[in-house]
Amino acid sequence: MKSIFIFLINPFLGFLSSLANLNKRWHGLVFVAFYSLFGYAISFTLTSADSYRIGARFCQQDFVFEEILGMYERGSITDVYMLMVFSIVKQYTDNPKILFAVLGAVLGGLAYLSVSQLYKIWKGKRTWFFYLILAIFMLNVAFDKVNAIRFWTATAYFSFLAIQYLYFKRRYALFLIALSPLFHFGYLIATIGFYLFIVLKLLRVTTRMIYVLMLLTFMINIFTPRGAINDLMTDDEGEVEELSSNRAIGRKEQSYVKSNTNLEKHANKRSNRDMSLYRQANRAYTRFFGYVNKWGMIVFLSFFYVKRKKIIQDNMQMQYFKYVLFSYAIGYIAQVVILNGGRFLVLANQLFVFWFFTVFQKNYSYRWKQYALYLIPINFYAITFILFNVPRLVTPLLWFAPPYMTIMDGIGFEPIDFIEQ
Repeated sequence: MKSIFIFLINPFLGFLSSLANLNKRWHGLVFVAFYSLFGYAISFTLTSADSYRIGARFCQQDFVFEEILGMYERGSITDVYMLMVFSIVKQYTDNPKILFAVLGAVLGGLAYLSVSQLYKIWKGKRTWFFYLILAIFMLNVAFDKVNAIRFWTATAYFSFLAIQYLYFKRRYALFLIALSPLFHFGYLIATIGFYLFIVLKLLRVTTRMIYVLMLLTFMINIFTPRGAINDLMTDDEGEVEELSSNRAIGRKEQSYVKSNTNLEKHANKRSNRDMSLYRQANRAYTRFFGYVNKWGMIVFLSFFYVKRKKIIQDNMQMQYFKYVLFSYAIGYIAQVVILNGGRFLVLANQLFVFWFFTVFQKNYSYRWKQYALYLIPINFYAITFILFNVPRLVTPLLWFAPPYMTIMDGIGFEPIDFIEQ
């Protein structure tokens, strides 16, 4: 109850207090409530953000549940989650803040399920290092991800179920994970990879073989140009571009590539002198820390592979580590063949952090504390991305005012329209 009281005074401090113990029901409620309030607090002033374009389409178009299912069956759209939420919310309001409050609540619920698993594993006092690894794990399911809702909701959903099956041995997860592409069609890649790993596991493929596979895919990734085929990973707004087309289910990929691939190729052709100094610096910053993450992780993975027999871990953790290596192999190949396939390396990073978390407390020592600190520079871009972008997305009221003031500020919010970039 303490976290609820703090939340009613300051939502962000209430959210932080909920992290003290997500095993408690009230703390979980505050955790999810903050995600929902964050979605509601999006200001829609940053017109380049995905949330602006999603909100504009919600305001300017109508969505009927039955028509959405029909379009999915015909292949006119590739996934249904976001449009189905559109159709439900649209019956009651045109306010995009209400839409993002609902989207934030769903993401928050899935993030809570994913993050709370760490609390179940940790035994004893929660140290500073517990919260450090927890924060790194949360990077890819954090509340700011409501800005680009489809992919990151799929990430929270998929990672939770993958961990449930491979670590906690929950059989239901083996079947539910097949629904991941309904959130984001691109997750068909991760889903196929997951079931392929299950087959390889049944065939008793060794960790050494999967590690060699990961190294080979890494080398292919390094020396091969990106986007060998059209992009299957469009931004969230691209999925609602055409509501009247009539394509076959087998051509779902084409409805993905249309809106984003041309924009991506056009952007890549722009010379530096056509870009502002800010964009040039941002691109250089992104690339540099992208390389830091990629090379840092391959070194980290290789180190733990070599030392795997000296690490205190049970068979379940060793089998899970095997899947982590395989997920990186999938991510490396995805980045080669798909323009935005590097997102699956982000998923692999999250799966790795979970493994690291499970073995950290068993191998608790000064050396392993150093390993935990290495996670900070390896994930530095993701950390700074949140710190820089979160304040730009939402109304300042969220950070210092009681939640009712943020809610009142959004009542009667006028519909927004498209702005050409």
